[in-house]
Amino acid sequence: MKKKVPNPTSVDTIRFLKPDSIYSTFHDNPEYRTLMVALNNFYINADSAKIRETRALIKQKEKSYKNKLTGWDVRLIYKAKDKKGVMKTDTCRFLFESTLTGVRDVNGVDIK
Repeated sequence: MKKKVPNPTSVDTIRFLKPDSIYSTFHDNPEYRTLMVALNNFYINADSAKIRETRALIKQKEKSYKNKLTGWDVRLIYKAKDKKGVMKTDTCRFLFESTLTGVRDVNGVDIK
């Protein structure tokens, strides 16, 4: 984060918000995308029996899918000086790996 603000020495933490877990769902699974392609084809071909069957299968798979922890979302409220030296407050979002061993992404640093 300090690489993204104009005056890194001025960064001061105000508050870290409670971490929020990020989970995968069945909709993130390649099997879901395959079933949706098939479902769309059944709609194009007006095959109502296959449509009902595929929709029921998708619903069943959604219910039985075990969500997997993929990361953590942590928000930081901080203040820092912009390019003109004016102190501003902003919120930054860190996306951590599920094991908390590294940061996958930092966004929301808007102080310029």
